[in-house]
Amino acid sequence: MRSLSATLLTAQRAGGFPLIKAVFTKSGETTRGYSFFTTDRLRGLRQTDQDWLQTADVTIDNSLGNLVGLDLTGFQCIVSKGYNTTVTRSAWQASNAYSLLDVVIPTTATGQQFICTAAATSHSSEPTWPTGLGVTVTETGGVEWTNDGRTSDEYSPTAPMKVIAQNDEILIGEARVVFSCAGLANQMEEDEAREEFSESTLSASTIKTLLANLLNLVASFAPFSHTEVISVTYGDEDSLIDTYRPKETYHIASGATRAATSLGLLGLTRMVPRMEDDGKLHIDILVNGDAPTWTASTAYIVGDTVIPTSPNDHVYKCTTAGTSGGSEPTFPTTEDQTVGDGSVTWTLTYDYQYNSDFAATNHPFWEAGARKRLVIPNKITVRSHESHIPQYSGSATDSTDFGKFPIEKTFRMRLESNAQGANIAQARIDRIRADAEQAALLSPPNVGQEVWDLVRITDNRIGSGTVRIANVRTIEVNFTPGSFKTRLRFGAGPATAPLRISNVGVGADTFEADVIDTLQKVVEALGLLANDVQRAFFLGLVNENKILQLHERLRLVELPGPDVVHRKATITDLFIAPAEEA
Repeated sequence: MRSLSATLLTAQRAGGFPLIKAVFTKSGETTRGYSFFTTDRLRGLRQTDQDWLQTADVTIDNSLGNLVGLDLTGFQCIVSKGYNTTVTRSAWQASNAYSLLDVVIPTTATGQQFICTAAATSHSSEPTWPTGLGVTVTETGGVEWTNDGRTSDEYSPTAPMKVIAQNDEILIGEARVVFSCAGLANQMEEDEAREEFSESTLSASTIKTLLANLLNLVASFAPFSHTEVISVTYGDEDSLIDTYRPKETYHIASGATRAATSLGLLGLTRMVPRMEDDGKLHIDILVNGDAPTWTASTAYIVGDTVIPTSPNDHVYKCTTAGTSGGSEPTFPTTEDQTVGDGSVTWTLTYDYQYNSDFAATNHPFWEAGARKRLVIPNKITVRSHESHIPQYSGSATDSTDFGKFPIEKTFRMRLESNAQGANIAQARIDRIRADAEQAALLSPPNVGQEVWDLVRITDNRIGSGTVRIANVRTIEVNFTPGSFKTRLRFGAGPATAPLRISNVGVGADTFEADVIDTLQKVVEALGLLANDVQRAFFLGLVNENKILQLHERLRLVELPGPDVVHRKATITDLFIAPAEEA
């Protein structure tokens, strides 16, 4: 959850219509900013943040023709959402030390405010304030001010994206331009390795070291040195990211994507990624909403969660690592309170709470759906490869669901101890628990919500009420004139749910929209496939023999194993045989 000021949080819970602004910037180019109050008004927003990808369609009114001939493809776009909080802003002062994110108004009020985007001491003379939204001015001495819109508006920015396409539309009585944007993680989906890479059996590189090669140190890592450097920030960490060494089982094939390789490494840990508003990739430990029951004399690390042996509709987060005591503590029921437990400290804390009751202290919601799905698989065993000496193994079990419907999977990888195998197995169980769908929510906007946030949902409309605690995995924002809705989804989507069980939706329109969107993507993919096949026939690359070879190749395709081997298959791979088969 992005940090919101007390005034912004109060305004959000009080209701009212939210604000949106979109600022487009590019070095050497004129900054363009649009909101509900600019000459060319922002008329629509469809934005989706998932646990890895971000997309947005920003619609700007072009009735005056000011956007004709304007090309913003390649520009950075930052979408911010907020409310007018009626907060009082101080006037700019000469020779004053200003900190990042301080907000001032000109000494002669213009109805606009300016946010400090580079801290320093102001000059003796007041700057000439820019009138364009998002435009900056730098004082002599280094303070940088950015036009932040109307006085008393407060915003929360989302992660930067790039404009990938723009569509000029002329409708009956309306002209508009739609800018389609994608996040940095989407770009990583397109970054492909231009050569192979393998670690050796003597490699001492940990998961964090290997991730650095793909992200902040990528310029000196040959397979991806042609890609953009991505700054990384780590939060709380598990026991694997700094200790596990894949060694020779880590291989990058030519054509493998940077995204798949990064996610494959993170998949060996309990760490999860999130793009944030500072433009950095933040990697933090998964704080699981589907928490196991507290146990005595057990080692816990920061970020672990538990529920009491007698559940009380709350989840408790370990905020001081240690070993639990011999007897269960009395867990608090007031948010932000803590309790000691042996050398462990537990805190009752959520990133955010939703409640069906409309009240000044609540964030309400309109619709909710919930499902408790079995954790499948519910036992993971990790073993050394058969050729490795010495042999190690470890396992982890979701004991409750294993007792109901036992499904076990075994993975083989490079291990250095039985404990390491058990830790990797537990990390996988934790991820599977987080994937088990728990809820979906349709609510007024929460301008600070982020993916992987731990939220609590209280619905008092039926019986004595129900409570769901889960991790946000998808945030869908949809604004059109007169309507502003946010849909949250929890758990893994239909593509990854076991036994073909789809994700929970909110209302019939949600499910139908999912189906329509999926079918549209299938149709597009089939069209591309048909074009490739037609071209292959034309070039003489396909005949009856090739079709039989294709069938055999498809039959042999397997899902990626735990060895973190990544390769991007293409139509050419399927239709053109290797030299030994030619």
